[in-house]
Amino acid sequence: MNLRLSEGKVPIRGKGETPFLLIDFPSKEEFKKIYQGHTYNTEMYWDIVNRLSSGMTMVEAGKPYALTRERVRQIEARFITLMGKEYWGGIESNLSILSALSKRVVLMTEMKQTILPSDGNH
Repeated sequence: MNLRLSEGKVPIRGKGETPFLLIDFPSKEEFKKIYQGHTYNTEMYWDIVNRLSSGMTMVEAGKPYALTRERVRQIEARFITLMGKEYWGGIESNLSILSALSKRVVLMTEMKQTILPSDGNH
């Protein structure tokens, strides 16, 4: 699951029987708090993950910054990882960032069935 397929939500790993959760995309202020101490270029990262969540391909999202598809994939993966850590309480000092988001979680089990056929053939 990636930002392009999650329709403006952020897919994070679930726990237990829920393989994924979709949480609301953070505001720019929330994004900067989540990335605090992780990168110096939050403006570029913000723009890239927004481009991906709006449906752009990795090549299209990275083009204005001359980034390869692989580098954009790494930025997206890091963003999803940090959002998951925030949501599940991995970074306790910033839990308040997601207090509003936790009320708007969408279970992903139904969406997964529409993306992957239930018979296992891809």
